[in-house]
Amino acid sequence: METAIGLAPPGGYHVTSKSDSEPTMNRHRPRTRLDMALQAARAIDGIDIPTDTSRLMRSFSDIGAYTEATYEKAEGLYSTCVVAEGSCVLLGTGNGSIVRRTLVSHAPDEVLLAPRPGVINVVMSIKRHPTDRDLVYAADIEGRIHSCHLAQRQCNVIAQEDGNVTASIDVDAAGARMITGGSDTHVRLYDTTNFNTIRQYQGYAFAMSNNRKTGHTSRIFAVRFHPDRPNICFSGGWDDNIKVWDLGTKHGVVQLLSGPHICGEGIDAMGDLILSAAWTETNSLQMWDLRTSRVVDTIPISDQGNGEFLYCGQFCSPDTVLVGGSGTNGIQAINFRAKQLIREVGFDKTVSSISFCPTSSRFAAVSVGGRLVVGSCRP
Repeated sequence: METAIGLAPPGGYHVTSKSDSEPTMNRHRPRTRLDMALQAARAIDGIDIPTDTSRLMRSFSDIGAYTEATYEKAEGLYSTCVVAEGSCVLLGTGNGSIVRRTLVSHAPDEVLLAPRPGVINVVMSIKRHPTDRDLVYAADIEGRIHSCHLAQRQCNVIAQEDGNVTASIDVDAAGARMITGGSDTHVRLYDTTNFNTIRQYQGYAFAMSNNRKTGHTSRIFAVRFHPDRPNICFSGGWDDNIKVWDLGTKHGVVQLLSGPHICGEGIDAMGDLILSAAWTETNSLQMWDLRTSRVVDTIPISDQGNGEFLYCGQFCSPDTVLVGGSGTNGIQAINFRAKQLIREVGFDKTVSSISFCPTSSRFAAVSVGGRLVVGSCRP
């Protein structure tokens, strides 16, 4: 039976069965597929989507040539990040190490963070600094936040979240703040100049309030800053809600997008359009209108009868996304406006993480089986 591992490391997260994840249903379906397509096109066309953002390609036509490698001794790959303007890629492994692989030469791989003998650890999230190409941040299941300096070839622990299995981190567009989320249901906000905690938004069980909007009720697997709105960020996890946070407010949560069962870094934003890549058998890839907190379209996934079950997703252009997961056991480039599969790259096992670098048009994807695929996106 397929299981929702929540990108589970060895000895890590509780395993839930496929039947635990109920697909999100749209109660107001159009009568025909043509009506549905026309309705979705009108809905998305009415949403503010900036076309000049530096986070995206202007256009996306296909996946070009790609290379692959397998890391048999890594105990799986759980996170990846294309860095240094596409010249290398970082890999977060199931043995607690961070590995740098150079893409522009035949230089051997470098271990920036070595595994510790006898310690079960997994690097769950890696994010590049938006302005400093030499700086990368990472988080592991021991609740440690690392800063990795590529030129110095080393990583340092800059924060410790005791009692938390940190599953996701993100950095705002200015590089001034970081958010984190994990097993303890709290959303933490850090100042990246000194890594002091600016604010901690507590999970529902810990909050001094009976309002469920105050925080998550279960593990968090994705946190994401809005690229254009400095105080807006998103979080999602096992409680089937994407929460919209306004960091300028005391309680934080200002909106709920109800339904997505998030088990990996499957949230992204582009203007008023929000992407959710959920671990559900059907209706896993959805587009939301931030202004109304409503689903405006559900994008079909080619799953070959295995169910969709997405873990990760990211916008690449104003009309294209990259997604991956366990039902597909691969990555898919999809034109979400036309609802058309552009290209699919198959993997041996669950795709755990995707990273896209718009300035170089390179992407990287990794699997829990230890496979890495790096390729280019054609405009």
